[in-house]
Amino acid sequence: FHFHGAHVSPEGISDNVFRAMTPGGSYDIEITLPADHPAGTYWYHPHRHGAADIQIASGMAGVIVIAGDFDDVPEIAAARERVLILGEAVFDGFGRVEDFATVFRETAARFITVNGQRAPTIDMHPGEVQRWRLLHTGHQDDLYFVLDGHTLLPIARDGNALDRLDQAPLPLTDPGADHLDAMLIAPGQRIDVLVQAGQPGTYDLHALPYNQGYPSPTGLMARVVVAGEPLQMELPAALPPGPFESLRDD
Repeated sequence: FHFHGAHVSPEGISDNVFRAMTPGGSYDIEITLPADHPAGTYWYHPHRHGAADIQIASGMAGVIVIAGDFDDVPEIAAARERVLILGEAVFDGFGRVEDFATVFRETAARFITVNGQRAPTIDMHPGEVQRWRLLHTGHQDDLYFVLDGHTLLPIARDGNALDRLDQAPLPLTDPGADHLDAMLIAPGQRIDVLVQAGQPGTYDLHALPYNQGYPSPTGLMARVVVAGEPLQMELPAALPPGPFESLRDD
């Protein structure tokens, strides 16, 4: 068991990646969080050497939220929260998924899942602000994604609150390209974003082509359906100082 990203003990029955848990058994896990632990989005997954990637691809992962990072920002505190666990299902030409007996090659076909579903629907009201806690559980592929017609505004990365709102996505596209708001997320990463719904309609959250030495997966991740009564909500004008001193000036 691994409590990914947390600053906790790696011993005993805590965040111990060397502890073996056999099928059919029952095991307790006890983790003590330090009083000064940063709030934010973390996750857990199996860490059995030689099997972690297949177990994670089968959905054996989850999010742990340590609350309180933006409690003093009313615009964020009022936002509806969603946890979006991004995964990858690997399969062959016969529709069989990867298992312990056969580990497929990197170029095997795969599709992206969100919370274990293929292309689920995310509902929003016009003007509504939501906080999405995005976690990428894929074991090898970066995802370069965009929400058509909308901007995803990062407020935290890897469990750490950001201290300003102008930390734009990585500028991977050429100047003048159609998707300057696309975001890159690597396996194991978490990105918390704010999104404010636009006009009524259906918008695609989808992965764009990206070369990480070989092509990353592309295609539809989820559909955002904006409908219903408009909500008068606002994005924050600024973020409070983050939990750590910035090294940007140095």
